[in-house]
Amino acid sequence: LGGDTNCVLDDVADRWKPRSTSKMAQALSTAMADLGVCDIWRVCHPREQQFSFYAIVHDSFSRTDLAMISLSLLYGVEGIEYLARQISDHSPLKLEITLKDVPVGPKRWHLNQQLLNDQSFKEINEPTALSPQVLWESLKAYLRGIILAYSSTQKKRYLMELVNLEHNLSSAESSYYKQDTPESYSEWLKIHKELDNLSTKKAEYSLARTKARYYAQGDRAGRVLAWQLKCEATEGLIPSIQLENGQVTLDPKNINDRFVKFYKELYSTHQIRDTDGTHNFLDNIQIPQLSEETRDLLEGQITEEEILQEGSLSLPGLSP
Repeated sequence: LGGDTNCVLDDVADRWKPRSTSKMAQALSTAMADLGVCDIWRVCHPREQQFSFYAIVHDSFSRTDLAMISLSLLYGVEGIEYLARQISDHSPLKLEITLKDVPVGPKRWHLNQQLLNDQSFKEINEPTALSPQVLWESLKAYLRGIILAYSSTQKKRYLMELVNLEHNLSSAESSYYKQDTPESYSEWLKIHKELDNLSTKKAEYSLARTKARYYAQGDRAGRVLAWQLKCEATEGLIPSIQLENGQVTLDPKNINDRFVKFYKELYSTHQIRDTDGTHNFLDNIQIPQLSEETRDLLEGQITEEEILQEGSLSLPGLSP
């Protein structure tokens, strides 16, 4: 689960100009604890400060874009980072996660229709003196390979330019909120505009191939019970433990093996039983014994004088 939360969980670490914690942030923290999810970026970067949103009106940076992941899936997270802001005023968040036993099938090839508007691509397929039939058969045989080669070259060129601009934008942004000078702000706007122009074609391509599906779920009688079971399962979850060498492991199998080993050693006896030594120890113990007079006094019946004596020593207003 991820998106813009419109609040920060830690006003000191996640805001450029700290202020008091909002009620929305407190409610979000409570909901995350109930659902058993965590701010995965903060888990991977516990002492780092980075911002994902810049408010021009308030001239303030903050980290309001979060990715929340279940504690049971922490072992599969390989990395997470904020990318440079391009079209939106929010930074995109890149999460790399590998889930086990998830089959991934081959992708189906589709023609990139934007290539038809590229003049350099049209020059590759200029008409020749061949007959239309031969040209059509040749087109079916080789066109896909030509398109793939051309698209690969264009994509590499685009990615190289995009990576350079994102790196420059991150450096300019960091310099701006550290120096806070008009020159650093102008440099940041310049690089941001270049990224906007570069990302326009990418956005158009993504919108053309987007397939959105919407799901609606109505009220169900078992939703309250399911919520309670979810909370109980979350409370008993152990997402990580610290090993003997000081390292922290997130692998569920490794965690279970460590607990089995711990309790197996806890309830196992490592000492060799020495029967003769035990008898010698008990035989040499001098256990004090009561005299017959003291024993008869303790086993005797309680007299009336003892009851009156105890009653006189009790506090006023209390039953003896």
